[in-house]
Amino acid sequence: MLDHGGLINDLNVKTTDRLSVAAAFLLPICVVASFFQPWVLTIASVPLLTIVLLNRGFFSLLARRRSFGFAIAAIPAYWVYLVICGLGFVIGVTSHLFQRLRRTRGHPD
Repeated sequence: MLDHGGLINDLNVKTTDRLSVAAAFLLPICVVASFFQPWVLTIASVPLLTIVLLNRGFFSLLARRRSFGFAIAAIPAYWVYLVICGLGFVIGVTSHLFQRLRRTRGHPD
């Protein structure tokens, strides 16, 4: 994607997926901030609901195949998946930028 000059909407990189990853990172920030400002904990429901609503098709599938309780129990695992996806993106972009920087300074790969 970086070589093509922008983000594309394809497979696991749709806009809804990127918003889900952003919400996944916002959730623990809200929880940590709530230790200093308890009212922020109420805001933590926004990224959580965003994750569930943007991925309601997946959670509906889990509810149909297993149970509603199973779908609810899967939310933390899905949150971990989203965080790992976000970290992978950051690592990939960072690696790409460092490689580009090395090439511009004349270092072989």
